[in-house]
Amino acid sequence: MKKVFAIALIATAMVACNNSGDKKEGGDTTTAPTTDTTVVAPVDTTTPAPVDTTAPVAVDTTKK
Repeated sequence: MKKVFAIALIATAMVACNNSGDKKEGGDTTTAPTTDTTVVAPVDTTTPAPVDTTAPVAVDTTKK
C-alpha cells in the first residue's frame, strides 16, 4: 500500500509541476498593440447642479 501512495505522490508532483500547458504560444508579434486614444470631455463644475424635481417638497412645520 505504501508503494501505491508513493507512486501517486510522485505522479501528482509531476502533474503539478507541468506548467507548459499554460503558456501562450505563437501569435503575431510584429504588430504593435492598439491603445485607446478616445478623449473624454472634462466635466463643467462651474454650473450648478440641476434641481431634483422627483423629490417631494419639504413642508414648513414652523408656526408663524
